[in-house]
Amino acid sequence: MRYLILGTTEARDDHGDPLPLGGPRIRALLAALAVRAARTAPASVDALIDEVWADDPPHDAPAALQALVGRLRRAIGRDAVLSSPGGYRLATAAPQDDVDLLRFERLTHEGIRALDADDPETAAATLREALALWRGPALADLPDRDAAAARPEALRLTALHRRIDADLALDRPTDVIPELRELVADHPLDETFHAQLIRALRAAGHSADALAAYEDVRRILADRLGTDPGAELKELHRRLLTTDAEALREPRGGEPTAQTAPPRADGHEGSGGGTRADGRAIDGRRAARSAFDGRAGGGRTDGGAGSRVDGGEAGSRTAGPRTPGSRSPGSRTAGSRTAGSRTAVPPLPHGNLRARLTSFVGRQKEIGDILCDLEGARLVTLTGPGGSGKTRLSEEAAGAVTDGYPDGVWIAELAPLDQPSAVPGAVLSAVGRRETMLPASGLESRTTGADGGDPTSRLVEYCADRRLLLLLDNCEHVIDTAARLAETLLAHCPGVTVLATSREPLGVPGETVRPVEPLPPAPAHQLFAERAATVRPGFDPAADPDTAAAVAEICRRLDGLPLAIELAAARLRLLTPRQIADRLDDRFRLLTSGSRTALPRQQTLRAVVEWSWDLLDERERTVLRRVSVFAGGWTLSAAEAVCADAPPGASALTSSTGSTGSADHADNTDHTDDKDADGVTEDGVGIRDVLEDAMASTPEPGDTVAYAETRAPTRSHARPQARIAPAEVLELLGALVDKSLLIVDHPSHGAAAESSGPAGGEPRYRMLETINEYVGERATEDVVARADHKAAVARHTAHFRDFIRTAEPRLRSAGQLPWLRLVEADLDNIRAALHRSLTTADEGTVFALIRDLAWFWWLRNYRDEGAAWVGRALALESRPHGTDGEADRGLGGEADRAPGGSHPLDQFPLIPARVPDGEDGVDEEATRYWQFMDLRLLLFFLLAEQGTGPDPSDPEIRDAAIRMRDAYASHSGPRSASFPGLLWPFAAFVIQGFSGDMLPLMDRNVAHCRTHGDDWALGVTLMYRTHLAIDMPGGVESAGDDMAELRELAARVGDRWMLAQVEGARGEIATHRGRFGEAKAAYERATRLAQELGAHTEVPFLYTRLADLAVHERDVEGALRLVERSEEEAERCGTQDVLAFNDIVRSEAELVRGDLARARTYCDAARRRALRGTSPPQFWVVANGLEARITGLEGDLVGGLRKLRNTLRDGLAVNSMELLLAHQAESAAELLAGCGQEPLAARLLGAADGWRGRLPRSPLVAGDVGATAARASEALGQAPVEKLRTESTTLTPGEALRLLDEALNSLDATDASGVTDASGTAGTQAAAADRSAAPPPAR
Repeated sequence: MRYLILGTTEARDDHGDPLPLGGPRIRALLAALAVRAARTAPASVDALIDEVWADDPPHDAPAALQALVGRLRRAIGRDAVLSSPGGYRLATAAPQDDVDLLRFERLTHEGIRALDADDPETAAATLREALALWRGPALADLPDRDAAAARPEALRLTALHRRIDADLALDRPTDVIPELRELVADHPLDETFHAQLIRALRAAGHSADALAAYEDVRRILADRLGTDPGAELKELHRRLLTTDAEALREPRGGEPTAQTAPPRADGHEGSGGGTRADGRAIDGRRAARSAFDGRAGGGRTDGGAGSRVDGGEAGSRTAGPRTPGSRSPGSRTAGSRTAGSRTAVPPLPHGNLRARLTSFVGRQKEIGDILCDLEGARLVTLTGPGGSGKTRLSEEAAGAVTDGYPDGVWIAELAPLDQPSAVPGAVLSAVGRRETMLPASGLESRTTGADGGDPTSRLVEYCADRRLLLLLDNCEHVIDTAARLAETLLAHCPGVTVLATSREPLGVPGETVRPVEPLPPAPAHQLFAERAATVRPGFDPAADPDTAAAVAEICRRLDGLPLAIELAAARLRLLTPRQIADRLDDRFRLLTSGSRTALPRQQTLRAVVEWSWDLLDERERTVLRRVSVFAGGWTLSAAEAVCADAPPGASALTSSTGSTGSADHADNTDHTDDKDADGVTEDGVGIRDVLEDAMASTPEPGDTVAYAETRAPTRSHARPQARIAPAEVLELLGALVDKSLLIVDHPSHGAAAESSGPAGGEPRYRMLETINEYVGERATEDVVARADHKAAVARHTAHFRDFIRTAEPRLRSAGQLPWLRLVEADLDNIRAALHRSLTTADEGTVFALIRDLAWFWWLRNYRDEGAAWVGRALALESRPHGTDGEADRGLGGEADRAPGGSHPLDQFPLIPARVPDGEDGVDEEATRYWQFMDLRLLLFFLLAEQGTGPDPSDPEIRDAAIRMRDAYASHSGPRSASFPGLLWPFAAFVIQGFSGDMLPLMDRNVAHCRTHGDDWALGVTLMYRTHLAIDMPGGVESAGDDMAELRELAARVGDRWMLAQVEGARGEIATHRGRFGEAKAAYERATRLAQELGAHTEVPFLYTRLADLAVHERDVEGALRLVERSEEEAERCGTQDVLAFNDIVRSEAELVRGDLARARTYCDAARRRALRGTSPPQFWVVANGLEARITGLEGDLVGGLRKLRNTLRDGLAVNSMELLLAHQAESAAELLAGCGQEPLAARLLGAADGWRGRLPRSPLVAGDVGATAARASEALGQAPVEKLRTESTTLTPGEALRLLDEALNSLDATDASGVTDASGTAGTQAAAADRSAAPPPAR
């Protein structure tokens, strides 16, 4: 397989033939995968989404990507796209040959090497071959191709430059002159092309034209840029004027001319890193950034001539490379290179960055971002939790910009420091300025300090006129001193830039804070694999799926923290990946095998987290313990409700009333009265401890920064379990975010813009799992902590019970979209509250939560999960009221199981023998009875829609359903008119199936809702009655009776689900009445509403309905496109049932085309799919009828008739609508006319006319029926046929079945007395047909 992305994306097989790929999205996906084909790591899901959809991703982008990958696999082969943890990649054995872009890059580099090796002939041929691969713009199918295509486009320009160099070296000037004239016209600012044209003209003997060409480029540069030509062009012009032809010839290798970098205006030349052809300096930091900034496509592509480091037009071949530390004349240190020199003065020491002993994985985008920050700010701080890789990332970024700082890149490691006062001296030592002094007099030594002066002053003096990058690593425990030192250096040393790492920002004006996020899945897996290979050589996580899954679980549960992942990988000496993953519940005991050379706080996972905990004051610790009760994330309002001791609105002063003192003294007065006889302050801090802290922090004499630290307020020493007022929660959350113990997730602009609810679009806070586990231990470490934790848990449960109660009515309103997002965002918290309530058998909270969640579970397709929760709740019924429930149980891995391992439906039939006396809602026992009845009804409803509902053949289930139906039918009131109680008529489905007896029950339910329900309840019951009527005999005629009221209710309520259902019903009614345009508009509106609501499982069926409409209008191509769209949506949301319906539509479409073989293939596929799914009985009437018709059209007329007879019988048995029965009669008439049974064919057409009544046939069916009638008229005459049809309109389906039986008996008798060699065949065929048409098991 070959992949072409230099132009429109193509895939070609091994014969070179293109494969049909489909639309632009699938081509964009293939391009995004192909451009990464040479990488060992897969392309991440997020990266592919950005490439394929750019700024307009779909609602559920990962699912949409998965569907798109499925389509791509169908196009190019299932094995061509490999899935791995974190992403996808192309399966290419030789990507440098299989992908044209990668082949182009390889050939270009080969050509450049040949040219540099003085082999211009090979270079020219190789570069021509490379350039011939281009068929158009690179990556043309990516929506936002500019960034991704910048690098290949720049390399293309480089290849063109060097190929022309090779041609000129081969003395072919006349061959390239026409091409060069076109190139300078297309690239008027590219000085390289202009220089090559001038050289070619002079070499061809056209000196005057060469001078004219120089004048042209001079004028263009002056007019457009206001600048003169660069050094290379000026030198060419000088040589032209001296008519020295030999001087015009370049060396055959095309060696770029080295130029001396002019000094900067500020005297600091070394930061440039070189000059461009126009003489302007190149910023070394920008050059380094371009190597990492994939979005800008920056960076030199090949290290050779022709590519400018700042992403501009290629023309920097005259800029010579610099060596680190080199300077130009005019700088403080002589060490500049001369023009054309190939030697350089040995560089001065350029910093103290250490060589790394391990590989650096991922983070290329982050490095690019940091380098970009360093261009615009002089203080950049990397923040993040312990173990997130801040130090390594900062060192990698600093190492990338060494050429941009002529006076060096220096790292000062602050982690070993115990006292803040030691910071200035440590930084001074790091830059190599700590000197050993001879002892002077005692007075002099005490005055100037051991180093002969104030470390801060000496540091400022040293850095004042230097340009350097200072890396302050691990500032969090000396944050105040580090901040003051950074501010002092930035104020007094204009050439100093500071890159800091800390678990909280420094808080200095002008600081740019760059949070360091945990590793995404793909690089996290790569890091684990690389570190694992060092302890277990040959380890390959992709060797088997179980290992890959275990590695993915390890990286996910360790939050992508590099240090934790490395500690886990080290455990492979003793454990398998699965064993490590299984032991992560005790991660602090497990992950203790860090590097012996690391600081103690970096050798174990516990020490890493404990270091951060120890830096908190007690108020911060209290809030951190309390937020550990949240599952997932939380909002500010939730935190205020759970973390505060007083209700929201209370002030800090009132919340502490009655306590012995405030947590912090707001002023700086000496509260001498607030201590006991032992010298302990009121806050529990010993005076001796304070004095010892102060003495330990005594700075060196003269150190102004360190002295200021000792005068600054110390960290708060608050009383344990300090009281927290609501107004204080925000500030404390902010402090914990700053200290990297909490993460704040801000909504995207799109999500924020869409949200219109009360709290829509607000930030959410969360805690990494590793930190949460540590804090959870701290929250229960002693009696006081446990009591505080229990109170926080109670507030958490109460808050989310109130939250879901507030949300429930809004989930059924026009404002449901933001509320759906809010509920889904806090679903983990709601689950935690529900599980907690079930565990403690708190029935009041259980009933309240399930009642308010029921509609959400249904609407958002959490039906299996909802059924599992309801099954657990039903188990409480058999327990004495108020006893403890499931003390030690959770959902765990048994999400679809009730307690004890049983299925939730096991609780369904256990209805108490009698209905308690008393009034529902007043009497406790009666109310509890009806609450559990509601749970049973909800359980049945949730499971029935998933195809796992109660078995109607089970006598126990039928008895329970009867008792439920009768109980609710006689229990009129609010309960029967609200969800889920209003679903009670569907209990009759277990007993009666699709029978007409259900409609009277629905009528009674509608009446209940009119009396006791709200508009939503009435609308839902009317809608269900309408849908039920449509599928039953006579329903289409009566279904429209409620439509006007239903539309008015739906519009008033605004629930998009109800609106979509109403539009779907309108579409069905309009279809049956022959108003196809109206039906199409209704289905399209329903589709838009379902997509807006996120009801993804509804969307595929709506596209299938539209496809069916298209087939019946004979628009075959339109129908197939809609089927394809339906399957894309089905693959995206995991819906399988619709696939059988789609195959039916495809089969009908092939019949319209006249392709019986393909029609048979799709029909058989539909039946096979339906056997694996939960298709309704009416589906089998359609599928079996279609299969019977195909059988007849294939030539087995009698076999087809027999199958149609059976299908008509089955349709009548399941109470199918008349139109469905009429279609079977019409198909039977078609086959009868082919058997010579024209009179019966006419009669069946008449019966179908009668069953249809006023409902017209679609254009497709009308055409087929017209052909059958015409064939009968040829044999009988038109008038007799019309008479037979008219007389037969009163035939019932039962009478039609008897007529078909008579015809089949006659045809069997005819066959039996026919040709001898056919004897026995008819009977065999008949038996086979009877067997094949047997209905599937009841479902």
